[in-house]
Amino acid sequence: MIEVSQRKKDINEVIKKYCSSSSLKAIGYDYSEYGRAYHFTNEHLIELYNQIDFTNYQTGLCVLSSGDHAFNMIYKGIEQIDTFDSSRLTEYYALGIKKTAIEVLNYREFLTLFSNSLFRNENELALEKYVLSCTSEEYKSFWIAFLEARKKLGEEKPTIFTICRDVGIIRGNNLYLQSESAYNRLKDNLKYARLTYTNADITAVSNIFGTYNVINLSNIISVLDSYVEPAVIHNMIKIIYDHNLNQNGEMIYDYKYMEDVISDDEYFLGVDYAPKIIRKLAGDEVACLQKR
Repeated sequence: MIEVSQRKKDINEVIKKYCSSSSLKAIGYDYSEYGRAYHFTNEHLIELYNQIDFTNYQTGLCVLSSGDHAFNMIYKGIEQIDTFDSSRLTEYYALGIKKTAIEVLNYREFLTLFSNSLFRNENELALEKYVLSCTSEEYKSFWIAFLEARKKLGEEKPTIFTICRDVGIIRGNNLYLQSESAYNRLKDNLKYARLTYTNADITAVSNIFGTYNVINLSNIISVLDSYVEPAVIHNMIKIIYDHNLNQNGEMIYDYKYMEDVISDDEYFLGVDYAPKIIRKLAGDEVACLQKR
């Protein structure tokens, strides 16, 4: 539950940042407290998640971002998922809009609403009619205020998303969007899942959260690589591995960007070649899962 005072602050800050003439000039990636949300993942989560046997896993930890990391875990049967993100906007989008849309829209309606630009004029009407009417008050008041502020901007409006994807890419990266039956499986699983959000970045993970069967850190490593020494990154990952990953659990500590093959980095435990998924075995032995 978002405190009323925090929600008021969030509304004011997001409107100030994204509903003014100056915000039209703001482009690119932004990892601040009210940084842009991802429309959908740009990671090839199908390949990554199909490398993991989720059969006996119940708990997961991941970045929230677009919500897709969590939704694909729930599709795979994870029942308790804690998420974190440095941007508060991700909660309002992923849990306030996207999760609600999955719950109330059918497969075709969902793809139509979220294709390319969620906030086109015709989509805004559908958003208010079908999604915001069903979402909780804490999210509804935020988005109603945001949409009202946007209407005052005229035709040229800034985006709250880093980038918008077409339907082909959206479906190509997500297990739950591969077919109507896959989407309906996620809808059913969501009824029994517990999904939480905490405003935090990777440096706070080991202190805030408990232990999990599966952890997905997405592209945090790639982002930090431009700002932080490799030894510091190595230590962050090692701490999360030691404190937050269950024995026999698995952690995705860097991502596979859509269909592209990107080089693996020499971060984890000093090995020369480190696949992006590691499994924690008895005796703290690290077994790397090769790409299949």
